[in-house]
Amino acid sequence: MHEVDIQTAENDLLIVTIRGEITAAQVFGIAEMCNVKQSHRLELWDFTDARMAIMTDEALLAVQRFKAYDAKRTDGRTALVCPGEEAIWMGRTYAEIANLENATVTTAAFNSRAEAMTWLLAK
Repeated sequence: MHEVDIQTAENDLLIVTIRGEITAAQVFGIAEMCNVKQSHRLELWDFTDARMAIMTDEALLAVQRFKAYDAKRTDGRTALVCPGEEAIWMGRTYAEIANLENATVTTAAFNSRAEAMTWLLAK
């Protein structure tokens, strides 16, 4: 079971905090729900208190599903907060694939929310 907290903040920032056990398919469903009504230039996805099921290659490649949404996010940035060795590896692998697939949004993974916010708000 998981909990999701979705907030918007200054600078066209969407903050999604996930707690509990969650699958990649559920994360992608939340992302689609968040982006149907309005896209945000900056997004922070915080998995600090989440237990993510191991991502399969198929789940990592599902990043292609977001091209249509991300096309609206010109010069967008997505930060993934994934503390822990296994989580940061999954986050960085996802970010690499996302960056190869999408020219309008840059994705990066971080160990802490503070690092992620610094990167998001830089420029």
